[in-house]
Amino acid sequence: MVKTVEINPKRIEYLLDLFNLNLRELANLIDMPTQSLLQQDTLKLSTLKKIDKIFKKGLNFYTEPTNLSKKENILFRVKNKNLTISDKQLILNKQDDSNYIQSILKLTNFKLERKLDIKANLKSKPSEIASLISPLVLPKDTKDDKRFLKNFIAKLAALNILVFEILQPPNKKDKSKIDAFFIKPNFIFLNRQKGFKRELFTLAHELGHYILHNEHIDDDIFETLSKEESWCNEFAFYLLAGKGIEEILSLKASELNFYNEKLQSLSNKYHISTLAIFCFLAKRKVITWQHFFSLKQQSDELVQLPRIKEIEFFAKPKPICSPLQKDIFKIAYLKGIVSEKEILLRFAKEIKNHNLESFIYSAI
Repeated sequence: MVKTVEINPKRIEYLLDLFNLNLRELANLIDMPTQSLLQQDTLKLSTLKKIDKIFKKGLNFYTEPTNLSKKENILFRVKNKNLTISDKQLILNKQDDSNYIQSILKLTNFKLERKLDIKANLKSKPSEIASLISPLVLPKDTKDDKRFLKNFIAKLAALNILVFEILQPPNKKDKSKIDAFFIKPNFIFLNRQKGFKRELFTLAHELGHYILHNEHIDDDIFETLSKEESWCNEFAFYLLAGKGIEEILSLKASELNFYNEKLQSLSNKYHISTLAIFCFLAKRKVITWQHFFSLKQQSDELVQLPRIKEIEFFAKPKPICSPLQKDIFKIAYLKGIVSEKEILLRFAKEIKNHNLESFIYSAI
């Protein structure tokens, strides 16, 4: 006997709108006749499972009787025509996690107000805003890029800005290639990128969106240079470079290649990717935008081999975990809101020697 499930068809309509698909396109993706999906209150369980392979919401989602508001979803609030299905799957998954954490915050009475409440808009000078907040957010005396990123995330945690570094499974097909996104009030999601300097710059860029109070989804911060994207790139550059701006501005067009020692030295000194330097100088007409996009293509090609080697020969990487996320879940555990099992699953890579007690009672 074929098992069927009663569903709420409005929820499938909601997802089709969200993913910018029509029924025919969905039917093609799951290799089903379009007619079998039209205005159905019941679906075969096997069909529903196929549908959920696209949307990845869990089977219960389709059976809930309540309808959803578009205001609740960042993909409706923020328009980005460049997003793929994989991008949207990742964003929805992380948005669900942020919603879950916000519910925990309410249950624990954990206050996550904005501490870095700088008043800024697109008319503000990004250099001045960067100078103002630099002492509050940047680590000191840290040479290693990964350590700098980890400390940067910790500094933001102290300001109630929760950063999630996303590591997608190395063998996953059709990975999302978005850089990052910011969800109000305090959540920044940062995709592990092609080198920690690039990731640092992206985090600084997302901090710009936070300061502007504008949710944003960045598929490529160097590709779509709208007014706000340009502002955030300028802010990120001034934030990281600080007093090194004049040194970087002294670079000549002939020195702007991936093998120039002076360029590499400045990149290492200020934890700024060479691509970010190229973009900054293109805006100042040291090089043309055509030259910049040519260098960007070279950059994308150059990073592929090292990342492949990392996957093949080194231990499985783990995401940087914000101390703020740890504190939220430790308090939730101590108040009986989340289970031991959930703590062990969420923080498996952070709990040393399976010592849950040591993890829970370390400084909160």
